[in-house]
Order: sequence, then C-alpha cells, then structure tokens
Amino acid sequence: MRLYTNCHNCKKEIRFSSWDSDRVELSKSKGNKIELTCKKCGQTDLYHLNRIKATESKIAQIIGLTIFLIGTPLVFLWI
Repeated sequence: MRLYTNCHNCKKEIRFSSWDSDRVELSKSKGNKIELTCKKCGQTDLYHLNRIKATESKIAQIIGLTIFLIGTPLVFLWI
C-alpha cells in the first residue's frame, strides 16, 4: 500500500510504503502515530493515522495483469 500525508511545516507531500493491507493492521504494526521525516524541509514529526491517506500500489496491478495475460492463453492451450 502506498501511503501519503502532508508535512506540518512546509505542506509538501510525504510518501511511504507499507505491506499492511488496511488501517487496522497498520495501527497494530506501527501504532496510532507514525514518525515521518519530510524530505524537503527535514522536519521529523508524528502523524496520526487519520491524517494518512492510501493509494493502490501499481506494482500489484502490473503483476496481476501480467499473470492474467500469460495465464489465460495457457489455460486455453491446456484444454
């Protein structure tokens, strides 16, 4: 899962990745507040999970599409 939030100081977007599939698992592994460092201004701060948003990982979509495109013809050739 690709996660992002905005820096409290400079408002620049902070992006990071996690293998947790949902907010509950993220809370269990990292806690309710996550310490992040802004790459632009260098400020380290705690960010509450409610302030963090998620987007789908494009890698998972690419892997799924590749398996579909390779697997579908193989199924028809096997039959």
